[in-house]
Amino acid sequence: MPIGRRERAKQAKRERIMTAARDLFAEHGVSGVTTQQIAHRADAAIGTLYLYASTKAELLIMVQNEKFTAAIDSGLAAANATVGQGALEPVIALIRPVVECLREHTEDGRAYRPRIPARTRLR
Repeated sequence: MPIGRRERAKQAKRERIMTAARDLFAEHGVSGVTTQQIAHRADAAIGTLYLYASTKAELLIMVQNEKFTAAIDSGLAAANATVGQGALEPVIALIRPVVECLREHTEDGRAYRPRIPARTRLR
């Protein structure tokens, strides 16, 4: 069933916001970007941006989730391509894209990762 004009406009606006956030975070890191800059680049009002993500942290999570989904998909494909090459190769192939994703902008990766209280960390 085709979607209506209003839904298409919402999808387009969300994509502009996500693209702006992704690009600005890549250029300046999460701490070097304001939500106003993201809204301006996306050609959206700041109030409109807040309808899609209520904070800059939420925008970062949305952007990082997309990046990690792509990295995991790439890793799965690479791991499947190493079938029969031993036990370690598929694991490395699976993890490599995720590690590369984290290294693209280390500040964003640190801000994105969940905070685990010190007393519950594995030793």
